Amino acid sequence: MADYQIRLKDEGEWKQVTRWELRRRLSKCVLDVEGTIGELDAGKLFRSGFGTFRKRPAKRKGSATRKLF
Repeated sequence: MADYQIRLKDEGEWKQVTRWELRRRLSKCVLDVEGTIGELDAGKLFRSGFGTFRKRPAKRKGSATRKLF
């Protein structure tokens, strides 16, 4: 399951990545990979020379009033 997203410097779109792929890419630019993943889980963005990383935003569900009818 792709819980994280990455936007590379070359590309403008967010790409879905798995936790394993995220760990592999972060290991190239960060010493404390687990600490960085913890910050991403807290909702922060991480920018590096490699690209920008973030946790995948939660999908929004329909409004409560629509569910009543």
